[in-house]
Amino acid sequence: MKKFFLLFLFAVVGITLQAQMIKNLIPSVEKKLTYYYINYYPLSKGDSIKDENQYLFCSFWNDNFFYGINSNGKVSYSTKIELPKDYYFVKAFETEKDIVGIYAFYNKGTAAFYINKYNKRQPSWKPKKINSYPSFEKKDHFIYFTAVSPDNTKFCIATVLADKKDNFKGMDVIAYDENGEKIWQNNINPDVSGETFAVNDIVLTDAGDAYICVSTFSEKKSKSNDEKLYLYEIKEGSFTSYDPGKSIGYIDGTKIKLLKNGNIFIAGYYCEKRYEQCKGSFSMMFDTKAQTISNFSFKEFATILKKKDYQELYFDQIIELSNGNIVSLGEQRRRLDLSNRDSKSYTYFANNIICTSFSSDGMIENLNVIYKRQNYISGIYTNDYKIFCLSYYAFEKNGSLYLLYNDHVENNPNDESVKPIIPFFAKNNVVRLLKIDGDTFTSQGLIFGKTSKSCLHALLFVNDNNLIISSVGKAVTVDKITVTF
Repeated sequence: MKKFFLLFLFAVVGITLQAQMIKNLIPSVEKKLTYYYINYYPLSKGDSIKDENQYLFCSFWNDNFFYGINSNGKVSYSTKIELPKDYYFVKAFETEKDIVGIYAFYNKGTAAFYINKYNKRQPSWKPKKINSYPSFEKKDHFIYFTAVSPDNTKFCIATVLADKKDNFKGMDVIAYDENGEKIWQNNINPDVSGETFAVNDIVLTDAGDAYICVSTFSEKKSKSNDEKLYLYEIKEGSFTSYDPGKSIGYIDGTKIKLLKNGNIFIAGYYCEKRYEQCKGSFSMMFDTKAQTISNFSFKEFATILKKKDYQELYFDQIIELSNGNIVSLGEQRRRLDLSNRDSKSYTYFANNIICTSFSSDGMIENLNVIYKRQNYISGIYTNDYKIFCLSYYAFEKNGSLYLLYNDHVENNPNDESVKPIIPFFAKNNVVRLLKIDGDTFTSQGLIFGKTSKSCLHALLFVNDNNLIISSVGKAVTVDKITVTF
């Protein structure tokens, strides 16, 4: 713990504040007072797609657009895309010629899914229904998960039905090609009777095989948990369940990652009992060729965090580095509800980031803390802290992990007198780019609120030595920042 804080403190004190080349790409999306209603959905490319353009779906109130950004920063606009109010945007992915949007429709107990293929030159709204589910009882819970294959030629939708006590009632998994044509469908019914069942995450391979991570537990009279973690392999006409045969307590937050070598990696947090503070990180590796769980590891947070620090910790994502190593990221987030006779407001907190480093075979190597404190007060209720310019963005570059976030310019992990930053009031704000190599941290400031009077709204794309971001100043803009990695 002492070693980490000395390293991080050195990085902060010795920060190199360089003037960056900032080029405005979209001068004004909307005035800043409504920036939190602007949602961006950057499209990730498949490995085989040669189109040099980056595509960005923008949703603002009921207005929807696609932006195309080429390698020189030139932006092209689509015509306005009309979406019926009852449709919900789920996900979009890019093929060589088209952009495929996935939408959900839910009304009066009926759920349906649609796709729309947008020609990159002539986007239009022409929904095609790919599946629907009949009405179900009001007491039942209907949830769904989606995944796209790495080569962007297939996608799948897994739907889960559970009763009001979260007891499992069935799962339906369907794989589709990029045109929305069904490849296979499998209705599975794992034996989890008497246990609470939770689907955590799903991935889809280029071959069209789905892997789903689930956890179950049954509460005993002693209020302890009998927690189990499973990996489900689902193919056309087959279903296999894999159990690591180990228990570490209650699993609180889990993600699944399809690695470049084809193996399946699962990571998350755990605690001793449900509703208690997270105790540590865990990981599990599944070898798809040998069809076995090859590694299972866990490590407690006690060495890097005090007890009061790791409550309300949320597991966010897994990133595979180009050198084969793996990292997972989580963040402390909290929402306080304040109400009186006339109004109701919410205070949002997004604090320290937890970085867990794994070897290429999935074993935990290090736990580190990135110290930050952010907050914002609003009358809007949401679970998406990023709409208020809180939280962080992460990406991989040349084997290193990079984090981008708004931070107090005087941030110091050993000085708790520094007040939490409210990014929108940007006088003391800096847009910080933090490079992480193992236990070595290097920080540089990209945008300083004192001079620019703006803050980071969203990270959109990383191209060569350029970051395409959305920022909030007098208006919401899209900018290109040239950086030195």
